[in-house]
Amino acid sequence: MTFQDDALKVKARKKVKHKKEFYIHFGIYLICSIFFFVLNVLTGYQDGSVELWFFYPVLAWGVGVGIHYLSVFGIPGSDILNTDWEEREFAKELERLRDHEEEIKQLDAPEDDLQLPDPRLQRRKLLSDDWKEGDLV
Repeated sequence: MTFQDDALKVKARKKVKHKKEFYIHFGIYLICSIFFFVLNVLTGYQDGSVELWFFYPVLAWGVGVGIHYLSVFGIPGSDILNTDWEEREFAKELERLRDHEEEIKQLDAPEDDLQLPDPRLQRRKLLSDDWKEGDLV
């Protein structure tokens, strides 16, 4: 077994864990939604009419479940917000940077003959040479 196989197993285990957590969250949401509905119907009769309040917590919690779904599975029909999409974009960006590595090195490299030395750095170097380790408090 190679390091790459181990990394893939860890990644797969993490994805399965996130999916399992979503399904548990969704199941609890459904059970509580049914409970809120039954509680509302049994206790909501006032003057012969039913005041429906159960959809307020169900709707608010449903938004949370929807966000959890998007974070685990991504936007349906597209790869955006999906971990696979993120990995592909990372690989593309890494490849692009490797292709342009020489250009980046040339931009970052100082041009010795055109740059003047920074007097502040020289002054610090001179001052740092003046003291010894025992001089510091």
